[in-house]
Amino acid sequence: MIEKREYLITPLEKLILSPEDLISHTFDEEIKERMIKVNQIEGPICEHLLFKRVLNSFSLEKLGSRLEPLFISLISTLSLPNYLEDNEKIYYPSNVILSSFFRPSSERERYSYQIPISEAAAVIVYILENSNKSFYKGKLLDSFAFELNYQRKGAQVVKLFESGLDYAIANNMIKESGNHKILL
Repeated sequence: MIEKREYLITPLEKLILSPEDLISHTFDEEIKERMIKVNQIEGPICEHLLFKRVLNSFSLEKLGSRLEPLFISLISTLSLPNYLEDNEKIYYPSNVILSSFFRPSSERERYSYQIPISEAAAVIVYILENSNKSFYKGKLLDSFAFELNYQRKGAQVVKLFESGLDYAIANNMIKESGNHKILL
């Protein structure tokens, strides 16, 4: 059974630092500690959102070409569990079973393009488990958007839905019947 959980944003102490402060390597251990903490609370989380959370905690908004190599270098030293999904690294805590839960969120917490595809697949399975019926794709998309708290089904939500559907079918989580209905 797929579990619906609350999406929690990692509480990080706000520090006011400049990019130069970070590049100086004075705060490398602090950056790594924050990366670990964000991964533990928000994982599975895509790399760019993890970096954004840490960066924002230092009162900075843009990663940029000077800070990105630093962040990539530091996270690579942590040996955090990760996998590649649609050309982006997804980090997750070692105690997490992927695709066993999903977390609805408002757009200010994370956008649809920041939700891992495996989590989108979990939403689809959750809908099917809790409805005890099959769906045509259009109706399933409506339920998908509703479960993730999206009022509108823009191109990014549709893309996430389709990617999650493909992932779930490829991983034998669901199947598509001969009449194009989606079922467990």
